[in-house]
Amino acid sequence: GIGIMAYGLAYFIVHDIFIHQRFKWLRNIDSKYARGVRRAHKIHHKHLGKEEGENFGMLIVPLKYFK
Repeated sequence: GIGIMAYGLAYFIVHDIFIHQRFKWLRNIDSKYARGVRRAHKIHHKHLGKEEGENFGMLIVPLKYFK
């Protein structure tokens, strides 16, 4: 119970608040790391099917997204 709840809360904070910037107060975070994570997530959602999609780590992404 508590582990699933903690995962759900962490996912909500990282995915919805940090990556998708659902709230204004986190839209001003503009570091190289934040741009890389958001870029990797955008590429992840580029394809609808799983065959052509790219994986990404939620907080640890490949270096190619930081360029």
